[in-house]
Amino acid sequence: MRTLSLRARLTLWYAVTLVVVVVIFGVDVLLVQQRFGVRRVDRELDTVHATLANVLREEMGELNDATLAATEARDAMASLGDAIAILDSRGEPLAAELNGLPLAELVPRGGEPAVRTITTASGEWRVHAEQERLGDTTVALVIARRLTDIAREQEEVGEAMLVVIPLALLLAGVGGWWLASVGLRPVRDMARRATSIPLTGLEDLGPPPRDEERSAAGRSALRRKEHSTSEGALYVGRSALRRKERSTSERSALRRQESPYVRSSAGA
Repeated sequence: MRTLSLRARLTLWYAVTLVVVVVIFGVDVLLVQQRFGVRRVDRELDTVHATLANVLREEMGELNDATLAATEARDAMASLGDAIAILDSRGEPLAAELNGLPLAELVPRGGEPAVRTITTASGEWRVHAEQERLGDTTVALVIARRLTDIAREQEEVGEAMLVVIPLALLLAGVGGWWLASVGLRPVRDMARRATSIPLTGLEDLGPPPRDEERSAAGRSALRRKEHSTSEGALYVGRSALRRKERSTSERSALRRQESPYVRSSAGA
């Protein structure tokens, strides 16, 4: 089985690492985009809910009839395209514009949160359900909006990822091959130098000397030995001469010091 070269393994590792990082980054972008999109829809639904409550309150003050007021408020908000249901305190609909959604899916059951996302045959919907007190009447306002905008944005991001990931893989392959070549260049140089070193080391000494070279080398060594020997003998002779001269001068000085005593003793 043929193994990959070190440069190919480094390139593959670099490419796989970069692609994994890009994929993780893309998934994180999709999740963050979805979260931000849902928050945006929640803010818009809160605004719609406040507007619907104000309109319903005004209609109740004018008409003094909950059903007629709910119908007028529903018609005023129908242009937004949201699903709207106005329920009385018993859960019965006063007015509704459901856009094909069943009312049972919009109304939260016991234990379900008032703000939630539901999945239907027509897609995902974000639902807000809150109660409002209008004088002596308590009504429940249920508003739902389709999350098609978020789905479309995520689809666009997914298509962009399908283009970016192959491009990133190509760039990672080329860049990894180049980086591996640059990084392994000193290793290749050391390996080339190591292969050029002989196993015994004798080749670096050159060819063996010839007979005349040996005789010339021997004569040169003999001359160096004779020269060193003569220099050593000359040094020894000079040292002996200096010692002799030093001893002679010391004896002469001693005689000069003894001569006055010798003459005085002779006169006595």
